[in-house]
Amino acid sequence: MIVGNRLIVLILLFILSGCNNEIITIDSIKEIEALESDQVLSSEIMQKEVEFIYKKIKNVHLDPYRNNKLLDKNYFELKKNVQEDLDVSTYALLLMEFTASIGDAHTYIAPNIKNDVLPFSFEWVKEGLVITNSQESKLQAGDLIIKMGEYPIETLFNELPNVISHENKHWVKALTFSYLRRDMILEYLSVLDEGEVSITFERDGVIHSENIALISIDDWMINKPESYSKMFFDNVAYIAINESVYDKEYERFIDSFFKEVHEKGIQTIILDLRSNGGGNSAVITPFINHLNVDYYLNFGVATKKSEEAEKERGVIVHPDFPPAKEKNNKVSNPFEGEVYTLVGKHTFSSGNIFAVTLHDSNLTKLVGEPTGQPANVFGDIITIELPYTKWNLYISHKEFFRPNPTLGNDKELKPDILIEKTREDILTNSDGQIEELLKMIN
Repeated sequence: MIVGNRLIVLILLFILSGCNNEIITIDSIKEIEALESDQVLSSEIMQKEVEFIYKKIKNVHLDPYRNNKLLDKNYFELKKNVQEDLDVSTYALLLMEFTASIGDAHTYIAPNIKNDVLPFSFEWVKEGLVITNSQESKLQAGDLIIKMGEYPIETLFNELPNVISHENKHWVKALTFSYLRRDMILEYLSVLDEGEVSITFERDGVIHSENIALISIDDWMINKPESYSKMFFDNVAYIAINESVYDKEYERFIDSFFKEVHEKGIQTIILDLRSNGGGNSAVITPFINHLNVDYYLNFGVATKKSEEAEKERGVIVHPDFPPAKEKNNKVSNPFEGEVYTLVGKHTFSSGNIFAVTLHDSNLTKLVGEPTGQPANVFGDIITIELPYTKWNLYISHKEFFRPNPTLGNDKELKPDILIEKTREDILTNSDGQIEELLKMIN
């Protein structure tokens, strides 16, 4: 840790400050619609809620001890740390540390706390952490972040796995923007000073340093990509599935895409899953139905039965099953060409399952960067509302086993062809990965 155990330091500072804020009790919390970070929770609320979380995780999760044999020890340490009244922010961080220790990216806590945030976005690329967009005139797209506060950005990145539920470093990199911009995390990392963060960055070979004030998250503009889109080059068809939303509209989109592919006589498809962070894995089937294969390999599944899962999903009627060969109900005029699949650190959950299914069935070559998950994963979340804070606790209740077990289970799904996103892509507002792949195809 940067300064011993960061949360222990925060707890001690809070206790020593003699905070005079009114203590929120089990009775008074009923009148509060949404908690604020500097409000103070009674130890009784936290003790009862921590016990609730521990019980639910053990009831619902298939194997919470798989990646953390010290889960019980972590629980008792957590109980000890909430013996005193604490501010909402510190309590939230304690819970995030506990769920992150399980080592399952699908099992996490989502504190509903209004945050102030840094007024710029950033992304990990080949050269480091680079600003992609800024509402602050002192910063611009392409600036390479070197330090926040006194700490090198790599040092801060090494702290994030303590509070981000993950299975590999690539998912932590994917979530860096969501976490590292928030006041709660910036304070945890000791880089927030009276509502500002000192940002040291490199631009055109020159090192700069600016104090950047946080803004309300309500003032941050979000541009969400379409769930799916398509483009056609001279001899290549491109389809992006950015979100796994399965419905009739999606089926029509897939059908119309392949219809255009046939009409144009195209023999190469690029499937882009780089932004696909999950959803309904049923999106895989319509795509494979258009490929000229009689069979493909499908994931195996193991399910943990529980009252909580039954309440949300109903009685489980499908037994566990191993990876198996599935008959493909292919269309009458299937695609017979090559498929390249773009993947990266944001490829996660059903997006990752999509990529693994095609890869293990020898239906594609993976291109890009390692994904945000291994090939074998916990998943299928059960959502449980905490009794007092009303925050959501998400818990995996299934495990998915890769279609071809002989390929092993590394920490990430590696591409067959490595093409990394670069700082130049951001500076020129271009997609160098697609451009490089098109050159290889042609």
